Parts: sequence; C-alpha cells; structure tokens
Amino acid sequence: MKYLALLMAPAFLFCSVLLNAQNLTIYDGQETVGSSINSPSFEENPVLHPSGTMMFFTRVQHAANVGGKGDKGDIWMSEQSASGEWLPAQNLGTPLNSDGLNAIIGFADGGNLMYISTDYKDKDGILRKAVATSRRNGSSWTAPERLNVKYFSNKSTHQSGWVTADGTVLLLSIEAPGGYGTEDLYVCFRESDGSYSSPRNLGFMINTAFQENTPFLAEDYKTLIFASNGITGLGGRDLFYSERLDDSWRNWSEPVSLGNKVNTVGTELSFSFQSGADFAYLTSTQNSEGYSDIKRVKIKSDIVAQRLDTIPQTPLIGAVVKPSIDPEVVPTVEAPTVASTQVTGIVRDAKTLGALAANISVSGQTSDYNTNYQSASDGTFSFALENGHSYALTVSAKGYLEEQLVVETFDGEEINETVLLQPLSVGNTVTLSHVLFEQSTANMIKGSEADLERVRKMMEDNPEVEILISGHTDNQGPIKPNIELSESRVQTVIDYLVSKGIDKSRLTGKGFGPTKPIASNASEETRKLNRRVEFTVVKGN
Repeated sequence: MKYLALLMAPAFLFCSVLLNAQNLTIYDGQETVGSSINSPSFEENPVLHPSGTMMFFTRVQHAANVGGKGDKGDIWMSEQSASGEWLPAQNLGTPLNSDGLNAIIGFADGGNLMYISTDYKDKDGILRKAVATSRRNGSSWTAPERLNVKYFSNKSTHQSGWVTADGTVLLLSIEAPGGYGTEDLYVCFRESDGSYSSPRNLGFMINTAFQENTPFLAEDYKTLIFASNGITGLGGRDLFYSERLDDSWRNWSEPVSLGNKVNTVGTELSFSFQSGADFAYLTSTQNSEGYSDIKRVKIKSDIVAQRLDTIPQTPLIGAVVKPSIDPEVVPTVEAPTVASTQVTGIVRDAKTLGALAANISVSGQTSDYNTNYQSASDGTFSFALENGHSYALTVSAKGYLEEQLVVETFDGEEINETVLLQPLSVGNTVTLSHVLFEQSTANMIKGSEADLERVRKMMEDNPEVEILISGHTDNQGPIKPNIELSESRVQTVIDYLVSKGIDKSRLTGKGFGPTKPIASNASEETRKLNRRVEFTVVKGN
C-alpha cells in the first residue's frame, strides 16, 4: 500500500515531510492568493516566473479569453507589488493565446523562454495536443512555435508538464498508447539539435491505472511532486512526492502523500515552489470561489539545487553505411547489427486458461515500427524488437475482447508476458477498469474513452453480441443516492456507445449501487475496487 508517514507536531501546527533526506516543512493549511487572481471562473496551473514577481496561470471559460466564455483556457499573468500583494491579473492575449487550451509548463533561459501546452489543428482539421515555446519580447510574448518532441502522441484532452530551468528535462502528463492507465507521467531529454527525445514512461511505481497529472521536478532533479487519483488519498486527486533512485528515470521511491495540510476531500493539482521561497502554490477545488482556485501553503525547503550530469541516451542501433560513389563498383554492405530484445509469452482464455491462437499487432510508440505476429495453436509467441523503444501490443482473437499492453526495450532484458483474453460467452462479466468518473458525478474523466473504444470495436466485430452494462459504488453514504449515481453512470456509458454507432437495442443497463461488492468496504484501498463499471454478455456469438 502507498501510504503517508508524517512527523506531526500539533503544538506548532506544521507537518514535516522528508524529501531526499532533507526537510520540506509545510506550515498550516491552504490559503487563497486572493481575488486579484481567483475569480468565479476557474484558475489552474500556476507557475511563478524565475524572478518570483510574476505569476502565470490558466483561466478557463472567462469572458475576457480569446475565445470568449466558451474558451478552454488562456494564459493570464499577475505581477506582485512592492508590498508583496498580487495585482489584478491580465490576459496575455494573442499571439500567445488562441481559442484552444493554452497552459504554461514552465520557463527556461532565465525566464525568457516559456514552454506551453497548446492545441493545434492538423492537416485534416483534427484538434491535436502539442508542446510549444514562446520567447519574451519586451513586455509581450511571441507566437508559440511547436517543439519537436520525437514520436509525441497524446490521446487525452488533458495535458500538463514541467520543464527544468536549464531546459534539459521535460516532464509530461499524457496518454500514450500502451501506458499504465489514462494519463501517465513521461520524461523527455533535450538533444543537441534542440529537439527532445521520445517520451519515456516513468514506470509502475509512479503511474497507475488511473490518472497522474501536473508533475513538478525540484531543482535537485530528483524530487518529484505530482497529482494522482490512483493512489489512496483524501479526495478526488491528491498530491504526492517521490524520489528518483537512479539514472534510468524508471526507479522511484514509493509515492507519499503531502498530507492533510495540502490535500483535502476536494481535488489538488499543480504543486510547485522555488528554491528559498516562503510559499508553494497549488490549485484546489476545496472552498474555492470558482470550480478551482489558486492557493498557497507556507513552506521551508532545504532542497539543494544540483546539476544533471547524466542524461540517458537511446542505445546505438546499427551504423550508417555510405554507398560507393563509383557507379562501376557495386559495394558489398553487411547489414548492421541491430541490438534487440526477445519478447515471448502465451495467450490464454481468461476463464478456462486454455491456449489461444491470436493476432498480435505491434506498433512503435517511439519508432515507426508497425507489424503483426500470430501466436501458435498452443498460444505461444516469440519475436524480437529493436532495443531503445517502447511498443504497444494489441492482442485479439475472434470471440474475445482485445487486450492492450506496452513493452519497453530500453534495458535489453528478455520480456515474457501472459495475455488473458476475456471470452464473449454468455454470462461472462468484464470489468472496465479504466472507465472513471469525477467524484460523485456521472461525468466521465478524460481518457476513459479508451476502454469504451475497446467495447465499441468488440461490438462492431461481433454484431450478434448483446451486453448488460452495470454500475457499482462502494457503501459510503445512503444506498438510494448511490444506486441513482450508478444508474446515471451506466446511462453515460450507454450514451457514449450509441453515439459511436452501436445499436441501442444491443445495450441494456442497470445501476446496483453498493449492493454487489467484490471486495471489502473496510478500507479505502479495497473500497475503490467496488467503484466500477462492468459489462456482462447476455447474448453471444
């Protein structure tokens, strides 16, 4: 279990959190930064300029935004007066802001280069996520220029990140194919040509089957603070810290909550602070003027700034061979040696554990690799993949719900997987682990569509199948409102599938509330297993 260990001192009203063998002391609780910044709209993603006298943040659905009241978010800025008060915030306008979502990630080059998360339309007119930079030009900022992050892909409508002050390390919260859940945390490194390496997943200790967002990396390049709703906490999303243990950027200490001076029963995001500062800033939905407000907590940090001396490099794969320039000479060229990782495993029926012949589609998340393999009649498979990459595997068989997983070949060690496919036999029940909802609502969390797309594809590929969608809650609160909530969530799922072309007559639904638990309700760690959406096959192939 991921849990909190705090040294409490009630007489002094502070909690001390140990980070990297040094103390980050958090005094008292949240306090608002005031109405010069917060408004009846909602504010998110605060980032202090390196000067410490300007706060940049995103304000969503405000009439003064470039796209008006329906605008997804513009970057605003508030300056600090000589007395320390924040002055009324101003929209930074165009060309920095557009009518899409604009959110600051951080600053490099002494505060003269701003990294932002932004929306753009591709050649087909489809709205995509991107990372961009804008350079300071006097009192204004230039039009954003898209940053070259190799093999960047984000399926989620949410995106957040952090960049170190020297620009060498870029952390991103994105949904890439084959991740652990919806949004995961990834790291990219600046290369010699100014581009950034392909996103590398921070691994299972940080990422869960749910959402990890708003990463912050302290100046020691080791202390990571982030938000998650996949680790047991107090509210919708809580803030946690972890320490990087080696230079692979995949080994981290077990995340620990920042405690109840920071986290509440609401949602907390975007915790950050500067070296030597008296306050850390964050956003919270608790006791907010709008949906979320920018808050601060008084801190004392003894984290020592360090240089990043070791940046992981993608292993060298083969060599470039120059052809002869003499047309009369036909050169003999040996194929370069390609370092590879052997991927082996077996595909089984999740119920009977019988072996299955299945199709295995492999696509590179950090390369252009795309191919298909087949498991043998005994379910086994074996193939080699180039080292230094991340790959998404989609395993499918007729009459089964497809499964997706990710394999990474950064360390070159052999990979062995057992893949269990759920049969579409009458009576079989499948839990949709990644279909998530905002707390106490029927509003799906962004990224839940990925699991529902698997169901949609299954229904399209198996037109005879009909399913019952069921919603379940834990036992917290009265039974009747929980049943009503589960029914509303079931209807949200049905509406989504119908909107994607699935005939409504093939879908039925029922909300059971807390009446059918699959785990104990004695602790939050097991209660969350009872909050689920499932489907049961009522008519099969």
